[in-house]
Formats: sequence, structure tokens, C-alpha cells
Amino acid sequence: MPEKPLFFRVCNLVTNACTLNCKLCIVQCPKLENLPELSLEFVNAVTDKAFEMFDFEIFEFTGGEPLMRNDLHDVLTHALRYIENVKTEFRLITNGTIVPSSRVLDALAQYGNKVLVLIANYGKQLSVNCDRLIGALEANNIRYKVNDYHGEQAVQYFGGWVDFELSAEPKQSPEKAQEIFEKCACVKMRCFPIYRGSVSICNLPMVWSALYKKDAACSDLINLFDESLSIEQKRKKLLALSTTKTCLLTCRHCNGMTDESIRYSAAEQL
Repeated sequence: MPEKPLFFRVCNLVTNACTLNCKLCIVQCPKLENLPELSLEFVNAVTDKAFEMFDFEIFEFTGGEPLMRNDLHDVLTHALRYIENVKTEFRLITNGTIVPSSRVLDALAQYGNKVLVLIANYGKQLSVNCDRLIGALEANNIRYKVNDYHGEQAVQYFGGWVDFELSAEPKQSPEKAQEIFEKCACVKMRCFPIYRGSVSICNLPMVWSALYKKDAACSDLINLFDESLSIEQKRKKLLALSTTKTCLLTCRHCNGMTDESIRYSAAEQL
């Protein structure tokens, strides 16, 4: 059987639930809090579908806050079967509000040096369990990295957050959308999100669709569960998206994230 192509990075959003209520949340968790929780079977099926198409440098679990899932240990244990299909590491992204259960810690420890917990530290008022989380990870020899999003905005990771301000109707001209696309960090970061079973080069086509209950342009994303397409057809579509020089149709509804974007203090609460 020929080797699958190696894709750089994908992040699997495993929940919209979150312990915080951030005004500028990129996946709009506060506005989409009533979406039904994804079942364990669905989350694991998404992982399976992703690995049907590619191997990965990096495979991430994100949210929302993944540690809100009571069955996260099962999600992690299921993904462990693909450890040889990930070249660099699996990652779990958390906001420092929850200390993992012993079962989650045990599941993470099984990955050895091939897992990294990325902690977004929003300061002691918000990331209230950051120190305890770090202590638990160290006690179990689990690798972690802390990205600080507190204190003076100038020293915050990535300079703080931006306001993508998704609109129901187009607000950018096609020319302006293309200009933003060519500068947008969401494209340049090469992190391909999987949101409720669909994958794109950016979260925002899927988030826009969920927010406004509209179908995002089919050219902007790939439904991993689309049975009308073969695995090879889905693979080709995603590879084409990953190298496209043309902005997405949903870019006309977004401000993007460029060097010129106004930065705001991260995790301001509603």
C-alpha cells in the first residue's frame, strides 16, 4: 500500500463548550453555545476520516475547551492508534481553567514524547488552574508549553487577538477580500481546522455557516463524510485548497488577520 501524503497540521475541534466567554473567540463559542455536543463516536470518526486521507506533522485537539469533555480520555486513547502516522506530535490545546482527570493524564502519558499540551494562559483571573495544570503535567512527565496572553498587550503572544467580525452579508469587495487573503495569518499558519466534520484552510467558512445557518460555499471546505467523493477526491480537494492563491468566497464576510489588523487584549469576557 503506497504511503499517504504528509500534511502539515490539522486541528480537530472536539467541542464548542468552553469555560470562558470570550468576546472575540475565533470559533464564536459564546454565540454557538447551544449547538449540540459532538458525540464520542462522531469525534472519533472525524479522526479516522482525517487519517484515511493523510499522515500529519502535527495533529491537534482543540475547542472550545477540550477538557470539558467527560470522555476526552476516550478521544485520546482512540487517536493513539495513529501515533506512527504523526511525524512530530499530537497537541492538546487548553485554557488553564481545568486540571485534567487522572484518566486524561494517563491517556496523554501513553503518547510519551509525541504529545504536547499547549496552555493559553490568560492570567490568574481567568486561567485559574494554570499552575495546578502545569503541576499535574510535570508529575506525569507530559510535555507542555505556555503561551502568555495576559499583561501588557505588547508582550502578549501574537500581540493579542483580532476581531474577525464575521458578517451575514458580504462586506468586502472581491478585490479587498483577495488583498486580505494574501496577507492573512490564518492562511499562512497552515493549520487546517476540522469543524463539525468539515475541513478547510480556515475556521471561518464553517463558523460562518453555523452562525448564520447558511451553507458555506462548497468550494471553501470539504465534508469528510461526503460519500459522493472518494478518499482520493477529498485528498485532492484539500491539497488544492492548501495551495490556492485565490481567496475563499467567505473571505468577503471577514476582516482577516494581517499585520495591519488592530490587536485587542486576549480573552476579554462578555
